Amino acid sequence: MQVLALIATGAVILASMPAVHGHGYISDPAAQWADGYPNNGYGSTVDNEIWGVYDNSKYGYGVNGTLNFFKATFPTKGYDSLGAFIAKNQELYSSKTDPDCGLTVYKDSARSTLPASELTYTGFTHTGPCEVWCDDTKVLFDYDCQTKYPAIPAKMPYDESKCANANRLTIYWLALHGDPWQVYTDCVVDSRWIWFDVDFHHDYHHSADHDYGSID
Repeated sequence: MQVLALIATGAVILASMPAVHGHGYISDPAAQWADGYPNNGYGSTVDNEIWGVYDNSKYGYGVNGTLNFFKATFPTKGYDSLGAFIAKNQELYSSKTDPDCGLTVYKDSARSTLPASELTYTGFTHTGPCEVWCDDTKVLFDYDCQTKYPAIPAKMPYDESKCANANRLTIYWLALHGDPWQVYTDCVVDSRWIWFDVDFHHDYHHSADHDYGSID
């Protein structure tokens, strides 16, 4: 009877724990979350056939073929950034997803200090591009962040000076392994900079209307 009681108690505890997904999210600096705790599930998706079905004989098979196709096609479609592509084409997973910040929330009262030299992401567990912005400044971009930052957690060296006067850091990751492609977007509010008109800031930084500059 004691064994059964322990099993039942364990089942209740597990049922009450938040769901864990095998993906990733930014951990340093820390974001604020709509659920009140980190959620590494994707917040939106993009149709994997947005540019049609690619030629396997030309690009290869599996996720590597998809990556090759994306790398060859993306620069020809007129997008200035991965963030702009996501903003225009994403389908939100649920009403909890913010179009600009995914499953994180833009909370002006909860700010984080940016690390001196490295951003930390819990892990790029799938093939695909990622991009980091500090307000209007692109901090980094790579077509395959799983290969570029393979460690778990992933350490992403960056130039902190590009974020010196920034209010918000945003990271985008597009995982290309599935149908559809999965979008992970996290926002962090920088503790070093204060905006007095929060409503103006939100309008100004709506990614669908934002000029992100060109991809390196």
